[in-house]
Amino acid sequence: MLAVNDHLLKGHAPGALTGKLSDFAGVFLIAFAVTALTGRPQFACCVSGLGLAAIKTVPVATDLAAPFIGGTTLRDPTDLLSLMMLYLSGLPHGEPGRPEGA
Repeated sequence: MLAVNDHLLKGHAPGALTGKLSDFAGVFLIAFAVTALTGRPQFACCVSGLGLAAIKTVPVATDLAAPFIGGTTLRDPTDLLSLMMLYLSGLPHGEPGRPEGA
């Protein structure tokens, strides 16, 4: 979803919707990647969440991350809504893809 959005949809329909899709898909992907590398899902959620919060609210963090993220990186606190993807992924509960109680 992230690749389709960033390489196809943003080119044809740039705007708030495609920007939010990138944030939602990105935070989900980063959390899963960190989990795969470390085997620690709760740690992955912390790293992903704190990283996104810093990039979206702290100017220095935005500037440092921009070369790695690519494209235009905007500081927009409303993008913090994408942090809900961490909960929906089930990672805070230690079960990737399965929310607690499922």
